[in-house]
Amino acid sequence: METELKMAELGTEEFTKFFNVHLGEMPSDPPEDSSTLEAAIAKMWATECELSFEEQLYLTPLISKELTALVVLKEDLMPEHRGDTLYVNRLAPLEPANDGDLGTQHRVYGNESPLDDSRIAITPSRRGVGVAWVPKVQHSISYDLRQEVKGLISNWAAGKVERMLISSANSAPQTIFSGVATSLADLTSSDVLMGRDLSRAFAVLKSHAARGIGKLGGYFFACLSPECFEDLKEDAAFLAAVTATSSQGRLEITNYLESYAGLRLFSSTYAPTGITEGSPGVAYQVTLVMAARALALAWESRWSWKERNEHYGEIQGIMSDAWLESAVLNPNYIVKIISAYTPLEVTTTVT
Repeated sequence: METELKMAELGTEEFTKFFNVHLGEMPSDPPEDSSTLEAAIAKMWATECELSFEEQLYLTPLISKELTALVVLKEDLMPEHRGDTLYVNRLAPLEPANDGDLGTQHRVYGNESPLDDSRIAITPSRRGVGVAWVPKVQHSISYDLRQEVKGLISNWAAGKVERMLISSANSAPQTIFSGVATSLADLTSSDVLMGRDLSRAFAVLKSHAARGIGKLGGYFFACLSPECFEDLKEDAAFLAAVTATSSQGRLEITNYLESYAGLRLFSSTYAPTGITEGSPGVAYQVTLVMAARALALAWESRWSWKERNEHYGEIQGIMSDAWLESAVLNPNYIVKIISAYTPLEVTTTVT
């Protein structure tokens, strides 16, 4: 026997009716019965979960509908549209006739640049996670259960979206190799990430007239693993450059590391990894360097909050789900750097 007690999602007209106020304030139209109250409570927790998700996803400031966003956001939050295909425009830079030099013999009319209306198709799918417990647990814990579950769900959701975006970026074709390697086959353990590799990636993006990311001050974005960053810090030229620019201030974005060669460097534990063929194989990781409008993220529902009471009250639980998908928007605006890396050594002391 299953009885669903509460179910809610963001973006409905009912939510606006009951909670057209700031969180923590009383709604102007208070719920009048238990079923309406249960739905209203779930809506509030869905909002809390969404806000917590956005706080924990360090990429949130770089995801928007702006022309200079790293990840272009596309939303269609109508429930009946879930599973539909959404479209995102690439918007390549203009290339006007005569490079825009009109002079006295030319006019704009008849010389307009054709608008790039090429686009990609994205079909969001459902993602979700749940937590369950027996009722006695709720009476034996010393913390707010909903707050704890909200943190667990939003942390998972942030990691899920970051992994999706990194996986999409890793499917792009443009690749360079660190050191003297030209392929995975000849990558050696000494071909670690260095500053010149980042400079090469920057040059590739500029050759495609890629634009910088607005929220990063016009810089490109680079995502690398903590291990690769440790290798990078062994490069004297890199250290000298970042030391010289350290007085310019730091970005107030989580996971930000340094700025170098027109790039803002960010750390991610989800950077792609692998081992080359052969014996012994060489462990490698992928650093992703991207310009504005490199990726797209489509939503057809944001994170929900659903509570259940199952099997005669013997099991309780909370789950959250959403409909979303990521994709490469402009392949030329992504460069992958494949580098060998040195695994971090950790010693465990038993006392």
